[in-house]
Amino acid sequence: MTLQYAFITICFLNDIFIIILDNNSIQRLFTRIIPSNSFDLFWTVWNLGKATFRERRLIVIDSIFMHHPQATVIILSPSLNCINLFASYRSHGYQIYCVHISFERSIEWKRYLNFPSKEFLTHLNASSHTNSYLHMNNYVNVMYLYLYGETHIDIDVIILQPLSAYAFIELDRLDSGNDCSWCLKNRSGLCMATIIRSKI
Repeated sequence: MTLQYAFITICFLNDIFIIILDNNSIQRLFTRIIPSNSFDLFWTVWNLGKATFRERRLIVIDSIFMHHPQATVIILSPSLNCINLFASYRSHGYQIYCVHISFERSIEWKRYLNFPSKEFLTHLNASSHTNSYLHMNNYVNVMYLYLYGETHIDIDVIILQPLSAYAFIELDRLDSGNDCSWCLKNRSGLCMATIIRSKI
């Protein structure tokens, strides 16, 4: 059998395990690391380079574990492969994993619903497609919520209190000169869903 290699970096204390999976094994991995209570599961996506994953992103992760210490946080990313990025969380007993994801791996792992969605995913993977990382974020958010349920959270949203069982929080961007502020969605127009919480 020909293996389709997928490298998944998982930090356990100060040790690093690189797991090589064929395209049928990813489901078994998620079955193992996803908590039995799906309300303890948090998904997020990071498509930029690891150099841009700075302290303010770690503050978001801190806020998740502060209000949901039993949470399992899974970061889906094509770029985060830094060995020690999340080791301090693991050393304190927090469950955080970084799974290497891409359009190609989404196709290999059959992360699509039917042929049209596979074609859509293939189209997004075209090098000529603009803003593909934004579309990747949206696609991954929807697909993994559909498959596993629970909470998608943008990596720049700080949680100020424990989340209720079901939540849909969206923000609207208001441009004022060179300043950009965010407010709760309260008018029509473009909005960004920053927290989506559901149970399958």
